[in-house]
Amino acid sequence: MQEEKEVVQIVSSSPGRVRLKFLPGNAQVPDLDRFLLVPAVTEVSYRKLTGSLIILYDSTRCDLKELVLQITQLHSSLAIVSIPIDPAERELSKNLLSSLMYRSPESINRAAYQKTSGVMALTSILPVAFFSWALVTAIRSPSWPQWFELYREGSFLWHFYQDSQGDQRE
Repeated sequence: MQEEKEVVQIVSSSPGRVRLKFLPGNAQVPDLDRFLLVPAVTEVSYRKLTGSLIILYDSTRCDLKELVLQITQLHSSLAIVSIPIDPAERELSKNLLSSLMYRSPESINRAAYQKTSGVMALTSILPVAFFSWALVTAIRSPSWPQWFELYREGSFLWHFYQDSQGDQRE
């Protein structure tokens, strides 16, 4: 009887970094030490809450295609696939304003992540800015409800970035 493979999606990648997403319902934590057996892999981390696996690798030793091949050889139970491009996203390039509006934050996010050596990006800066603004507002006017709205917005952004594309920092 053939073993059923677990589908894992490549949700973001850049030279030296790839984020894989396990499908919802994955109850098992992947064996991180096994990923480190791939010669080019330098670091692996897994977030069980989001099902995200971040792999840092030496891009001078192998490219993404070769990395995926080596991982699937070591983890025969995994089927690693790329997320198909959303047809609606293909339409954005035809409209310059939409393209700028949606792709500029991605570029800024990527630049912030690279400049801070992976410490932070817009996906962390924006929620923290809202939390800080809420704290200052609460201290200045504790009876005024605006601080809670700011806190709620920061909380929404934080969870949105963590749950959706969150780590598209490359």
